Amino acid sequence: MPAVRDFLLATVVAVAGGAALYNYPLHPAPPPPGPEEPAPDPDPGPDPDPDPDPDPDPDPDPEPEPEPSPGPLDPEGVLFTWNPPGELATFDYRNNVDVPERSGSGWDGSDEFPRDYVFAPDLIWPLDGPGYANTQVYRPGGSHSGVGGAGGAGECDARNFDYPWEDNFCEFRGTSGRNAFCPDYSRGHHVGLDIRPAVCTRNFPLEDRQMAVAVTDGYISSIASMTVRLRGDDGRTYWYMHLEHWENCNLAALSTPAQCTASNLPSVCTNSALEVEAGQDVRAGDPIGRVSNWFGIGWSNGACRRSMTTDHLHFEIRDTIDPDGSFTASTIPIPPYTSLVTAYLRYIGADEDDFPDWEEAEF
Repeated sequence: MPAVRDFLLATVVAVAGGAALYNYPLHPAPPPPGPEEPAPDPDPGPDPDPDPDPDPDPDPDPEPEPEPSPGPLDPEGVLFTWNPPGELATFDYRNNVDVPERSGSGWDGSDEFPRDYVFAPDLIWPLDGPGYANTQVYRPGGSHSGVGGAGGAGECDARNFDYPWEDNFCEFRGTSGRNAFCPDYSRGHHVGLDIRPAVCTRNFPLEDRQMAVAVTDGYISSIASMTVRLRGDDGRTYWYMHLEHWENCNLAALSTPAQCTASNLPSVCTNSALEVEAGQDVRAGDPIGRVSNWFGIGWSNGACRRSMTTDHLHFEIRDTIDPDGSFTASTIPIPPYTSLVTAYLRYIGADEDDFPDWEEAEF
């Protein structure tokens, strides 16, 4: 009977084990679904700044634009201005009105050269200080101008010492001078540019007056009764007129009209007032002589007397060229205004943008 008992027990165990295996799966089932959740972002990107600055500093202000240049200022801080080349004085200071072509017609250009052509572009300014280019005849103190109304003070009138500059080449003058560059060849012309010193020097001692200086390298080719001539290495000749020529002259010793000549001055004057002598080499900027009113000497009212003009420098440029561009056998005065405007701009240290766009000589 034990055998039958063991058999039955084994059978019961086998049946119970199969039921347990049947009720225990080989792979566990997923857990029951919970509340629905959003699907994850497959590419969330970089994390945002966890602590952004709520008030970031603004960009610094850009550099302010530079103020436009007021224009070329002279050593006194005054704006330098100039009238166009060839425009001569029209204002009549006697009546305070404009009179067209009162002083004539200026150089108006030619087929070869425009009126603003710069014939000598490399000059330095011919004075050792500021100056004012304007007419000596048609302004206060000049022979055709009177004193300019109430308050006028002759050549020392303040209106003579101010900008703008004005051209006075070709101005009508009571002389026999003629020039091929001037439009009315039947009239006497002014063939240089008159320049007043910075202030009226009528009663200044000689040592306090402005000095005229060499405009280029060269040599003093001659000294005449009223003129110092500088022959430049550039081939042009530059004339300086009305500088003080002599010091301490005893004109009474020239007691006859025949004796009252410039050639006799060395015998009655202690020495020359000029800084140069004929044949002397000079470099640009070297002193030549003091601005003055020297107009030579002449016999008047029974005596040898000094002749005077207004205090100024008469400056000429002479070259061997005609308005048609052809070269001549002798030197003639050529328009100096544009050359002196550009020289003055360099003298006062003007910016490049302040220079006029003028055509310059290349010969």
